[in-house]
Amino acid sequence: MARRVHSHSYPDVETSVPPQRNWRRREHLGHIRPLTREQQLALVEEARAARRAAQQATAAADAQVLTLPPDQEWAYGNGWG
Repeated sequence: MARRVHSHSYPDVETSVPPQRNWRRREHLGHIRPLTREQQLALVEEARAARRAAQQATAAADAQVLTLPPDQEWAYGNGWG
């Protein structure tokens, strides 16, 4: 079965912007340089560490809820106690 490339009816984002706006955007963002591979890997590791910390904090909060006496469970997290 033959496959063909999808053709989209909407224009390319870069070509739909007037040329003067393209120039202004490049002028405004010209100081930004792409990240090196090492910087990309460090950013990924930082995001993973933040995600792990958030998961651990959620697990600790869930464990704390399980240790509350039954009469205080309803008030956990709603500002009443």
